[in-house]
Amino acid sequence: MFFRAFNDNIYIEKIYKTRFLSSWAKIFKTSTLKDNNIQFLEYIGEDGIFTFTVVLNSKKVTITTIPTYIYYSIEGSMIHKHDVEKFYRHMDGMKKTRDVLKEHNVNLEKMLAESLEHSLLVFSNLNKKDKDKAIKEIYDYEQSLNCKLKVKKFELKYLNNLILNKKFKRAIFISEIYSSLYNNDTIKQIYRDMNNKIR
Repeated sequence: MFFRAFNDNIYIEKIYKTRFLSSWAKIFKTSTLKDNNIQFLEYIGEDGIFTFTVVLNSKKVTITTIPTYIYYSIEGSMIHKHDVEKFYRHMDGMKKTRDVLKEHNVNLEKMLAESLEHSLLVFSNLNKKDKDKAIKEIYDYEQSLNCKLKVKKFELKYLNNLILNKKFKRAIFISEIYSSLYNNDTIKQIYRDMNNKIR
């Protein structure tokens, strides 16, 4: 499958349905990176920004359905670690993603919504004392957007609606319940299996 006009949101939406954001599933042309001074920056969500920037500066992109990469999920890996440092690094990455999309006039609410879901999950697993400041970070971020993000996962949608309505105490209380459920190994596995089926 080939695409040429990447300033068109229709094309961006089509290729997003693939494992588009993950840079580990791509082969990039070195000259495109060098000619456009594209670098892989260090923050959470950096692969999405990197991939978007490369695609938006490419003359042609090829997508194949041939399996070329095997992804293993390992307990204790960085992606499963939820702490206050990861939360703020992830929020920083989301802000950079927002800015790149605005700069290129690309409307990709689905990507931003999925990033928000991840931030809400990390938020739920923070220590209670860190949540007072973190919840306002989520609220301020969403207020900075020119759209309302559609959170799909029902439990995170409920949490997000509480935050948007500035019901912070109730949102923190609900997040504590989510955290206790998420950290139950059996429930966590069921949750992941359900999400994999949805994808």
